[in-house]
Amino acid sequence: EEPPFAAKRADPGRVLRQGQDPFAAVAALMDQADVRVGNLESLIATTGQPVGNKLHTFRAPPAVLPVLQRHVDVVTVANNHSGDFGRGAFAEMLSLLERAGLPYFGGGRDLRARLEARDRRRKHMDRIKAVFRKKQPAEAASPQ
Repeated sequence: EEPPFAAKRADPGRVLRQGQDPFAAVAALMDQADVRVGNLESLIATTGQPVGNKLHTFRAPPAVLPVLQRHVDVVTVANNHSGDFGRGAFAEMLSLLERAGLPYFGGGRDLRARLEARDRRRKHMDRIKAVFRKKQPAEAASPQ
């Protein structure tokens, strides 16, 4: 039997263009999670031009948002591709995430917004830690 992570080998963009769900192979597993954090290793935007001389630049269309809404609770936008198409495209992505109701952390439009995003990250990390502690067997949670 093929492991559920076989979907990792597929091109998510191609899967989406074919009208399929790139998370289909792992959706049941993800649905068991208390908190599903997605690393947004791409911009979601329609604007901007590639910045610099990077070999790989990533940008996804806003059509990916409903798929993310189904499968993740929060996304991180801090990665090496967040600036691939410039500040305007990054700001567009943040607006799209906000309109979609998808919380994010790891970045913001300005220093104040980045600090607010950091505080959201802390809130989500506290939630994740609380869930993790709750799920631990009693003998693992008690000190020796």
